[in-house]
Amino acid sequence: MPAPYSVDLRQRVVDAYKPGETSYEAIAKLFSVGIATVNRWLSKKRKTGSVAAAAHGGGPVRRIDAEGEQLLLVIVGQTPDLTLDEIAERYAAHRGTLPKISTLQRALDRLGLTRKKKRSSPASGRATRRNSSDGTSRASGWAR
Repeated sequence: MPAPYSVDLRQRVVDAYKPGETSYEAIAKLFSVGIATVNRWLSKKRKTGSVAAAAHGGGPVRRIDAEGEQLLLVIVGQTPDLTLDEIAERYAAHRGTLPKISTLQRALDRLGLTRKKKRSSPASGRATRRNSSDGTSRASGWAR
């Protein structure tokens, strides 16, 4: 979602409108905004005395909080080859609520844990380990 228009622009639009002398269309064209936008800003100024944008609603509440994320780190750290269903079951055993797989995946993404796909056979004909940027090798399917 784009950022709201500045209070300065909103105030200039409201100040430029003179009832009986200018139209919403003329003001909208002058400031390159929509006619409905001019209408909303003038209406807001009449109702509240201000043209400032309303505060952001904040979005949906996370189902897995910071404590739950720490639990996920422990679960994946202890047994890195678990499937999402198995992680969800272990999470539910500790927290008492079974998260949806999509919720669990979003939490793992926030933690930087992504599931790497395994090849059916090694590319070089022998098993190899990839080294991470910190110099340690990771044998599991979960990478950070």
